[in-house]
Amino acid sequence: LQKYSGKETAKQYSQIDNVGLLKELIGRLQNESMSIQEYVKFEMEYFGYVMYTNPDMADYYYIVTDFTQHKDASRPYFTLYNLKTGESVKTKIRQGKIYKESPFGQYSVLSINGFTYKNKSKLVNGEWQQTSELEPVLESYEVIK
Repeated sequence: LQKYSGKETAKQYSQIDNVGLLKELIGRLQNESMSIQEYVKFEMEYFGYVMYTNPDMADYYYIVTDFTQHKDASRPYFTLYNLKTGESVKTKIRQGKIYKESPFGQYSVLSINGFTYKNKSKLVNGEWQQTSELEPVLESYEVIK
């Protein structure tokens, strides 16, 4: 502040050149680009949702925005966010072998060519029964980052 102050007193700086001060501060900032993962992580942490979309990306690129593992760590539940369209898909992996061969976590970028839709199961009177409600299941993917 001393550099941009026209007059200095014991208590305060006065007649500050605000424009000069701002130009110097802005000039010191580094213009570093963020990766898609950093950008999405920032939006999730500060906004609670993702707004990022890139219409130039292919339809099959997704980022994991929510990731949960229960008793069987090889069968995670997660939410995928399509980087082109901005659509979210809550899904899971039923076959642990697939996940063990190619593990991923939150904010991983995946290439997915499609989902298999299977009937949901529901616990009724102590027995698992299939319902008519379909859910997307991830059966093949490639971890990009």
